[in-house]
Amino acid sequence: MIEKYLRTGIRFKWNKPLDGATVRDGQFVDSTQAATNLVYDGLDGKLGLAMGLTHPSSLGLTMGMKITYDWLDYAPGRIAKKALSGNDVLTGSMTGCIIAVWTDTGRKFVGHVGTISSEQDTNSKVKSHFATAMAIDKDAKGFDPFAAWPTGEIVSLSIKLSPVVPKQHIFALVTNENKFYSILMLELPRTPGRPMTDPVEWCSGGIKEVNPTNCSQIAKLTGA
Repeated sequence: MIEKYLRTGIRFKWNKPLDGATVRDGQFVDSTQAATNLVYDGLDGKLGLAMGLTHPSSLGLTMGMKITYDWLDYAPGRIAKKALSGNDVLTGSMTGCIIAVWTDTGRKFVGHVGTISSEQDTNSKVKSHFATAMAIDKDAKGFDPFAAWPTGEIVSLSIKLSPVVPKQHIFALVTNENKFYSILMLELPRTPGRPMTDPVEWCSGGIKEVNPTNCSQIAKLTGA
């Protein structure tokens, strides 16, 4: 379980995997992007200290350590799915999509409902397919990672990095033990002159465990 590595003020080098398929037909599709190296890069001298974080070595982190995870695509206009297979699953970035876990033919799957804020017709297709499928599995659960972070809280954490102005992203984490988390990740500006091939620098703004809703409420979450 990698949630302990994603506490406020911990920094990483990471090139986020690309988004998945872009066919906007609302259908389920297998996630295809592989996880990329998520490398521990120390404790942020501003945000980490401001939040009173103990030394990351107490969490089992060592400089340059690679964090093992599986990646779940964001496939705009589709529902990307991946079987849970031992590793925790990351996905994002989130702007209101639902993340869900369900069982199909005896296997546990995690899915990212790929809505698009500016395309209501596409969203209706995605939400309808998703709600219909989830109604079959009475143990299905889902949550909205974006809803866990009020705008004011995001801004408050971001300004602790001043004068750096980070880009703000929300990611979702589903652990192999069926726990659900929402993560604020702050993307730091690229240092002038730094090669574009170098990994992006990130600082975790924090991680929150979220209680998922059950299948009878998933249609309400999606607005289907």
